[in-house]
Amino acid sequence: MKLCYDSPFELWEGMGQAEYRAEKERIREDATKLLEKFYPDVKGHLEVVDVATPLTDVKYTGVWKGAYEGFMPASLNIGKSMKMMIDGLENFYLAGQWTYPGGGLPPSAQSAKWVVEAICRKDRKRFRVDRVK
Repeated sequence: MKLCYDSPFELWEGMGQAEYRAEKERIREDATKLLEKFYPDVKGHLEVVDVATPLTDVKYTGVWKGAYEGFMPASLNIGKSMKMMIDGLENFYLAGQWTYPGGGLPPSAQSAKWVVEAICRKDRKRFRVDRVK
């Protein structure tokens, strides 16, 4: 089971270790209480609880300000994606969570597929996906 809370990076970046640990524990307790409203005996069934913060994302992935997705969709960018190529750079393609509003793993994989399709078109090769059985 996974609970997600949006939390601005700026709230975490200046915390000392003691405050950081205490805040993570408070979040764990609050999340458990929330779950108990729906599943009264859940506490006795929890084996592992991990509280990841924006600093956790920075530590393990180096992502900007703990962003777990590329960028937030807004009226100006919804349904739009960045160009896969940058003018003036030959054979350089962009793929990943920062190329499509919302980002995350599924759009990252999709953007990589689009890049491979573009390379195939450029090289006049047929793009083919072999299904794993």
